[in-house]
Amino acid sequence: ITCNDPCSDCSATDSDHCLACVNAEHYFHLNKCLTSCPDFTRPNDSLTPKRCDATGCQDGNCLFCNSSQTSICLSCRDKLLHQGACVDSCPDDWVPNGEGGCKEYVCEAPKQECKLDCPSGDKCITCNAPCGDCSATDPDHCLACANDTHYFHGNKCITSCPDFFKPKDDVTPKICEATGCTDAKCLACNDESVDTCLTCNGKLLHEGKCIETCPEDWEPNGTGGCKESQCPSGTQECNRDCSKKCITCNSPCSDCSAT
Repeated sequence: ITCNDPCSDCSATDSDHCLACVNAEHYFHLNKCLTSCPDFTRPNDSLTPKRCDATGCQDGNCLFCNSSQTSICLSCRDKLLHQGACVDSCPDDWVPNGEGGCKEYVCEAPKQECKLDCPSGDKCITCNAPCGDCSATDPDHCLACANDTHYFHGNKCITSCPDFFKPKDDVTPKICEATGCTDAKCLACNDESVDTCLTCNGKLLHEGKCIETCPEDWEPNGTGGCKESQCPSGTQECNRDCSKKCITCNSPCSDCSAT
């Protein structure tokens, strides 16, 4: 009789009952020549012809299992191994690990694992800018800043420090440090008198106070404070019955008495 492909030899009474295979790529299993081994068996390529060996496992897709607990799979055929079972796809919050199994999905910054009132099917929440890391329950509750230009203060990332605080740039991350002063705009004050300011934040220092503008007859000194104004050329400082600090000399005087 003529043996049916892929048999190279067959029973004298059944042309599909293989006794040998046409080529060495086939697995000889239960008098069949197969391209792959069926469930509950695994390939044995060390024999000639190649054969399919019984796995002894309870899961048909399992290639190897625990010898003492055959329900616990160790490797799978064309499936993903997850917690001792062969699965078609990884469950929620798990992803393929690239080695035939599943690994737990880990949120990457600036995302955090959601733990409260989470969107359906979404394990991770996105931190709101400028947070580089945030609380798992609040995307605006910063745990770190996205860049080093911000100050980390009160679980916020801010570009400048608030009143009663001064910048501290020599730490990482940069923070806002309490001044201990009674004036909100004061960056540093006298140790013995917290009412007396020494430097100001965005204001002018004048006689221990932080002010918007220098008082009359005073002008900015260029270093954050105020200095007494000088009378311009052609005028003199008034010393008696003065309505203004400087008086103008009458022509042709280029300089005159202050009175």
